[in-house]
Amino acid sequence: MLKFITKNILISLINILVLISITFLLFDILPSDPIKVRLGFRYNEKDAKVLREKYQLDKPLFYRFLVYIYKIFSGDFGKSIILGYDVLDLIKIKAPKSLKLILISFIFSLPFVPLGFILGYFNKGIAIERFLFFVAIIPVFIIASLIIFISIIFFKVSLTSEKLSFIDYIIPSLVLSIFPSFIIFKTIRENTQKISNKPFITAHKAFGFSEKDIILKFIPKNISTPAISLISNLSLYYLSTIYVVEFAFGINGIGELAVSSALNYDFPVVIGVAILVSIIYNLINILTKVLIAITNKAYIYEISKL
Repeated sequence: MLKFITKNILISLINILVLISITFLLFDILPSDPIKVRLGFRYNEKDAKVLREKYQLDKPLFYRFLVYIYKIFSGDFGKSIILGYDVLDLIKIKAPKSLKLILISFIFSLPFVPLGFILGYFNKGIAIERFLFFVAIIPVFIIASLIIFISIIFFKVSLTSEKLSFIDYIIPSLVLSIFPSFIIFKTIRENTQKISNKPFITAHKAFGFSEKDIILKFIPKNISTPAISLISNLSLYYLSTIYVVEFAFGINGIGELAVSSALNYDFPVVIGVAILVSIIYNLINILTKVLIAITNKAYIYEISKL
């Protein structure tokens, strides 16, 4: 197990290094100048030169890349070129809002786990799955735009505010939870339905196992692998879609920070957020693989005792 975890950690570090390299190179290729964005109408060559020297933008690309990699592994993510603050400080301020949005969204999707399980066992729920699919295929930005439009035009309510309360997270979280709810319901329902029709379930019934044991013990163990795999897949969805939801609803989290920084060519912030997102995803991916391995090992051991 230790060898397995170490191998996945090394793969994750390589993935993060590749991500940094590609992002760093892309921002150098783009015909952009973050110094001009920062100075705006006050732009002059003297101030621009000072800022370029401060952020080492006057140095060759390869040199800047090596220095940046060294600083990253030293725990220094640099400073925002536009805002002038430490990137880590900005992330520490913004990240809790994003995590809160994702957590509330995930809580909204949780009821679809037992619902999918129950309806899958009784071979029902296809109508609910089709409805969720119909809603889920609508792009998130379209749903968000429609909600904002309806709220402002018809109800005279603004969904964006500087100080966010718990209520302000409800609608954005619901929008973010639409696709995960569909995936959770579909995966749990279909796998429960498939396992329920397997011969060994029929054999368990013939051997005298109660309906309660089959529903609460045998079926959950057999659908545990696809259920755990959902954690990794959904984390990728949340971490990629949160940018759109935050930007649309004015939630000033890491997603909105990354979008606004990308528009202003503030590459230290964009790379910093990308690294954070990559670390979170890779950690969840490793945890998912470990949980699947432990679950399968425990299940095989239990079968061997029968």
